[in-house]
Amino acid sequence: EASNSNSVLLHFICAGLTLPAEILDTNTRGPRRVTNNFLPLLNQDCGRIVNLGSGAGPIFLENIRSKKDKKRFLEPMSEAQIEEEITKILSTNDDFTAYSG
Repeated sequence: EASNSNSVLLHFICAGLTLPAEILDTNTRGPRRVTNNFLPLLNQDCGRIVNLGSGAGPIFLENIRSKKDKKRFLEPMSEAQIEEEITKILSTNDDFTAYSG
């Protein structure tokens, strides 16, 4: 599972995923799962894992009006903060409008 929009779109088409929970799982927990599974296989001298994003982040940020919310998305987050954000988004139970910030 990759964390770019093409992967999510592919999931939509191939697996019929439409739920925000599935998208959040792919985009937030997917890179962690990939890293945790491949890290033991890497050569410590020259191995690396590269995570590529889609470039859609700036477009997402442009649509957020609140400076406070923009800052929240620009600051690094711990795993606990990410899980808290996922819980917050999913608790809105309002389909994709939860992604508006």
